[in-house]
Amino acid sequence: MRSATRNKTGRDAAYLEYIRSLPCCVCPLDAPQTSPTEAAHVGPRGLSQKCPDRETLPLCALHHREGQFSQHSMGKMFWAHHGLDRDLLLAVHQAAYDAEQAGVLNPLEVIWVL
Repeated sequence: MRSATRNKTGRDAAYLEYIRSLPCCVCPLDAPQTSPTEAAHVGPRGLSQKCPDRETLPLCALHHREGQFSQHSMGKMFWAHHGLDRDLLLAVHQAAYDAEQAGVLNPLEVIWVL
């Protein structure tokens, strides 16, 4: 079975651009962000596969792939180490994006419903 991104399904360039425009999910907890935000694919996937683009979160380069405690280095332990709920973060970011696309004036109102 081929991955969603290899078949071009699950791709959403606009959503990735939105995610890259946000601050890192971890930096406000540690220290100010010092590198650009990257769209980190954090959903479930198989070997050499990416999850769909809607399963991405904003992480700086240090927390995404460069640091000792980065998502790439720590894998599934990354979320517990930083005290974050990956599934909740995904739901909040997707709801905020959908609200923005629907023209809701205050996307935070949608987030509080979650």
